Amino acid sequence: AEVTREEIGKVLKVANGKAFGDDKKLKKKHIVETGALYKTLAGGDLHLMLDEKTRIFIGYESEIIINKFDVVDKKVHEVEIELISGSFLYLSLRKTSTDLKVLIDDNILTSKGFETSVAFLKNEKEIRFVNAGRSSLTYEDKILSFAEYAILQPFSKSISIDSIPNAKGDKLIGTALGDFSMTVMGVPPDTGGGEGTPAATG
Repeated sequence: AEVTREEIGKVLKVANGKAFGDDKKLKKKHIVETGALYKTLAGGDLHLMLDEKTRIFIGYESEIIINKFDVVDKKVHEVEIELISGSFLYLSLRKTSTDLKVLIDDNILTSKGFETSVAFLKNEKEIRFVNAGRSSLTYEDKILSFAEYAILQPFSKSISIDSIPNAKGDKLIGTALGDFSMTVMGVPPDTGGGEGTPAATG
């Protein structure tokens, strides 16, 4: 079904020449629309700022389509995103209530609630998803709460769920997905195995 084009936000950050909207090179402040194919190349990440400060961070070598982003009421969002390949992180503000549906091949994942921070990755072998926020994240009859992540085998549909204790934010997301390219700060520079600056707790 053809998705109606609606302006839903702007490009916040883009790796130079490595991200495209419908095959056109994206620059900062370009308009973000529903129904457009957003694509990144190797080493290219793309951050989108949507209405009411919801953000989408697209990792390296990824393709997504935002089918729907409706602000149905103040801070109440209904969203549908298709992940074709690669990864993305969906992050809402604390007081925003989001009903998010993510389509990955024939799999449907849903996240409902406030303070959404969920990330998804699809490669040739598997699909991974992680809950790094306060909303629920559901796949069929499985519910992932904070710090839980799942690895789904696309053909057998076998799923394993695990959690990462004492981690949150980028560290939790990058560790769970085995990829940091869709995190807020992106792939950490290699500092010889150091943890870097600890994130402020709060």
